[in-house]
Amino acid sequence: RIPPKIAPNYGSPNSDLNLSGANLNITPEMTDYLMGALRISYNPNGSERFDETTITTRVANSSIFLNTAFLTLGDLSRFPFYVSAGQMFLPFGQYNSSLMFAPLSARIGRFRQRPILIGFQQPGTDKGFNASVFVFRGDTFVGQRSGKIGNGGANAGYTFSNDFFRFNAGASYV
Repeated sequence: RIPPKIAPNYGSPNSDLNLSGANLNITPEMTDYLMGALRISYNPNGSERFDETTITTRVANSSIFLNTAFLTLGDLSRFPFYVSAGQMFLPFGQYNSSLMFAPLSARIGRFRQRPILIGFQQPGTDKGFNASVFVFRGDTFVGQRSGKIGNGGANAGYTFSNDFFRFNAGASYV
């Protein structure tokens, strides 16, 4: 049935309350060297594509999905190297902000993929040099056969902090 293109001329207007989004973060630590991360997200807009001829309710148009899920093998308090694998955002840039909502650059500059990542971090601190390299299948297949791991990247950075300020600089390539 095609919905009417004009507003009804009788009755009162409708109103509703809607949850704009929600996340459930779970971070299990299985051993001293193995930890995981799982983020389940709610999207009130759903993932299905609707056109003007589709009538749906707000509940049927919502979805719950697995946003990120990965395992990390390593103990950065003792050893500088670690390995992560699963569905995560690639380490491409810094998107930390004091804002209540993520800035536009954080939303359009993130890559959520399923990589295998090998990283280095100064042991026992978040200061100093850090680096990572990663490979993933990706969504583009330029000059390669479908289904093969053919994408990758690297990230390197340096962090310095003292009682008065914090400095962070880095470079990334995907």
